[in-house]
Amino acid sequence: MIRLVAFTLFIITALHSSAQITSNALYTETTKYGGGAVDDPIFFYENITNAELTAPAGIAYQWYQYSTGTNSFEPIGGATMSSLTNISESGYQVEVTASDGNRANYYCWNFVPSMELDSIETTPDKNACNKLRLTAHVNKRLFYYNHHRSDAPSFEVDYGYKWSSLPVGPIEGETGVSPMVDAPLEDTDYSVIVGDKFSPTLTPVEEELEYTAIAVKAAFSFETEGTADNEAKEGSAPMVVRFTDESLGNVTDWEWTFGVG
Repeated sequence: MIRLVAFTLFIITALHSSAQITSNALYTETTKYGGGAVDDPIFFYENITNAELTAPAGIAYQWYQYSTGTNSFEPIGGATMSSLTNISESGYQVEVTASDGNRANYYCWNFVPSMELDSIETTPDKNACNKLRLTAHVNKRLFYYNHHRSDAPSFEVDYGYKWSSLPVGPIEGETGVSPMVDAPLEDTDYSVIVGDKFSPTLTPVEEELEYTAIAVKAAFSFETEGTADNEAKEGSAPMVVRFTDESLGNVTDWEWTFGVG
């Protein structure tokens, strides 16, 4: 006897914990909440009029917009589709319901960057004459996002600063608006590029500065005449030692000190 058994296949759409809102943004980076918190995407646009947000897969949706007045996400009436248009420079939340009834919330922030670079300023450090402060004077649109899962303060979006110097080259590890660097011992050309991470869609801005070195570094070498290696540090009189200045920088005066006696 042949018995036919019918099976019913149930497909359950699970909400993935690593899923995120996606967008047609020109550039995306994540927040920097810190403290081990899950970061959210920040979407950057050239023109937010055409921006669109898309939620992770599910069967039901509700979108919310962040309110600076209440410091919370408030529901958007009628925004119950998987995608959202007509958005503004703000934070958004979407609550997604899966076919098994589970719900999950996802968040993002949206911004249109704009910047103009005026100049670079150099300031000697008051506490260390061998240090120099570089400052980029930038006119830029500011955008702040909030760590909505805690009471942490708001964070400012970073435009990205790429510093270089000639003849040295890129200034490693310095990506802020006002880095502290070692004062150069020779005339140096400093430059900074702002917003390079948005290219090629947005053109970054660049500024240069010719800096005249004022820092010096004292150094000397010596030779002991009449010895095999010319490096003896002690011996019998008469002992002749020749000292040679090897200082670096714009040196204008010298004062040699050989101790008492």
